[in-house]
Amino acid sequence: MMAGEHSSRDLSALLVPLAEELLVLPSAVVVEIIRRRDLVRPLRAPAWLLGMLHWHEATIPVLCFEALNGGALSDTGHGGRIVIMSALGDGGRWRNYALLAQGVPHLLLTTAADVHPDPERTPGRTECMKVRVHGQDAAIPDLDAVEVAL
Repeated sequence: MMAGEHSSRDLSALLVPLAEELLVLPSAVVVEIIRRRDLVRPLRAPAWLLGMLHWHEATIPVLCFEALNGGALSDTGHGGRIVIMSALGDGGRWRNYALLAQGVPHLLLTTAADVHPDPERTPGRTECMKVRVHGQDAAIPDLDAVEVAL
């Protein structure tokens, strides 16, 4: 393999900083990352729904992953980014939705061998598993469960 080429076993993901840990998102589902904006919060919305965002002629929900996952609501309001994602399922209500990041996500090019399950930590209700990636605590979300909650 020549310099600059990647093995077919390489995984392209984004490490999204949350309040307490990192979230590992497959880069294929991330459509765009934008600066934190003011959101319009619907009446009687669940606590994890931070509000609605007008984006490319559509209105999409922005959620706090930590709160949806059973943790505390975290929204610093400053320095955060909105990670806009494409829904995996065909039959859901939303083609796109977004997660609030507590900083700037960054690209991670890794292999499956670099991702180690962490049996010492218990996944939340919208996580597939807790992992260690390059020595950092992270979680792999259950995007199907996230989309069902929407």
